[in-house]
Amino acid sequence: MFQRLALPLLFFLAPRLLPKAIKLGVLVWRLLFDKRVSIFIRALVPLALLYIISPFDLIKDRIPVLGRFDDLIVIG
Repeated sequence: MFQRLALPLLFFLAPRLLPKAIKLGVLVWRLLFDKRVSIFIRALVPLALLYIISPFDLIKDRIPVLGRFDDLIVIG
């Protein structure tokens, strides 16, 4: 069932979300190098990406609900 819905949903959502995601990425990139932004705030973005990419979690994924949400909280 999911396979039949995934492709049309992808074609429906991609044109709407991709330009917004690109604009957000450009904004984050510019803010990383803006000297008016605090060094603490600028350090959070690379640290969050490193946490998401790394195989180590603060809360293990084996914990039913919290294990998945810690990654989502870091992304948010």
